[in-house]
Amino acid sequence: MEQNLKPGIYRHYKGGEYELIGMVTHSETLEKMVLYRALYGEKGFWVRPAHMWSETVEKDGIFMRRFTYIGEKDNYRVLEVTDSKMVLISTTYNGNITSYNLHE
Repeated sequence: MEQNLKPGIYRHYKGGEYELIGMVTHSETLEKMVLYRALYGEKGFWVRPAHMWSETVEKDGIFMRRFTYIGEKDNYRVLEVTDSKMVLISTTYNGNITSYNLHE
């Protein structure tokens, strides 16, 4: 199921919304990972094993997906790749435009 993950906005089973930016690979284990960020608080970047993103969890006796796709981002594009260590992206969500340096 991990192969079908697409960039966009997802809701965690506990209620928070997250932006799935893309699929990445762990440099040592070659495990497929999901690169994502929270759409609340400090909006930090995170990675999670792809199989965990897609798994079913139990809450109060009810089984549900850990993350549920809720829609596409308004806009997403790579603005600049200056070298192998820096990627600058820009996203819009709810009309807010932000830019991030993923690696410095």
